[in-house]
Amino acid sequence: MTLKQLEVFVAVAETHSFSKGAEKSCITQSTASQHIHGLEEELGIRLFDRGRGGALLTEAGKLFFGRAGKILSECDESRSAVRRFLGMEDVVLKVGASNIPGTCLIPAALGRFQAACPRVRLEVAQGDSRSVVQQLAAEDIELGFIGGR
Repeated sequence: MTLKQLEVFVAVAETHSFSKGAEKSCITQSTASQHIHGLEEELGIRLFDRGRGGALLTEAGKLFFGRAGKILSECDESRSAVRRFLGMEDVVLKVGASNIPGTCLIPAALGRFQAACPRVRLEVAQGDSRSVVQQLAAEDIELGFIGGR
């Protein structure tokens, strides 16, 4: 079992789709299927019911999903701990943007920002203005861009 298999499994489970899960994992659908097949072979059980409703978790898949998510989170936390220890931890800036700034302004500025601040990793969430304001108030994001009238 590999971390990549777990990442693909979680992506397929979250999207209910092999093609969308593959896209989210930056691999082909065929490769995603191979990863899932390998997991199912190793575990000796089907993790997904594949049908018209998409890729739905079996009962065993639901159990495995919870564990896989915890394993991946723990790996991310471990990587961050080592990077902090080495003084290499990147700063994460969570940004929210309403539709027009998120589509027209933010993408153009991202490249310049990343070039100027390579140790700052941006996480951009796009939604309507109301949701951006709510996320900012809830401190889910640290910076918000909304259109004005």
